[in-house]
Amino acid sequence: MMKDGRAWPWALGLVLALTVVGNLWVMRVAGSDPSFVIEPDYYQKAVNWDSTMAQSARNVELGWTLTARLAPAGTDGNVTLTAQLRDADGAPVTGAVLTVEATHNARASEILAAELTAAEDGSYTALLPAGRRGLWELRFEAARNGEQFTATVRTDTTRDPAR
Repeated sequence: MMKDGRAWPWALGLVLALTVVGNLWVMRVAGSDPSFVIEPDYYQKAVNWDSTMAQSARNVELGWTLTARLAPAGTDGNVTLTAQLRDADGAPVTGAVLTVEATHNARASEILAAELTAAEDGSYTALLPAGRRGLWELRFEAARNGEQFTATVRTDTTRDPAR
C-alpha cells in the first residue's frame, strides 16, 4: 500500500501519456480526412508568384478563352469532360495539348489528371472517374506552338446545363 503523496507522480504520468495518445489520435484523424487538403507545392508556388502573374498576363495577351462542362458518361460513374478553347476572334484553337487537374470541392485531396483528346469540331474531351456530383475545380494547361495558356474553371455537376 502506498503512503499518501506517492500516487501523484503516477497520476501525472498517466495524464501525460493520455495527452500524447489523444494528440496522436487527433493527428491521425485529421490527416486521413479526404476533404482536407494542402495545396501541393504551395511554398514553391509562392516563390514563383512572379511567373504566375506573368502567365496570367500572357493569358490576357493571347486572348484565349476556355469553357468546360462535365456530363455523366454512363452508369459506370465516369463523366465526360468537354472543353472549348477559343482564340481572341472566337475561332477554335486546334492542335493544342490540353491537360487538366480536376478536384471535387468536398474531396479536394483527390486530384484527377488527364490529357484531353481533340475532336473534329475543335473541342477537347476526356473521360474522368469523377462520379461525385457537386462543385468541381478544373485547372487547365494548354500548349500550342510554344504558346502556354492556363485557366481555372469551376463547374457544378448538379445543375442541368439545359436550364
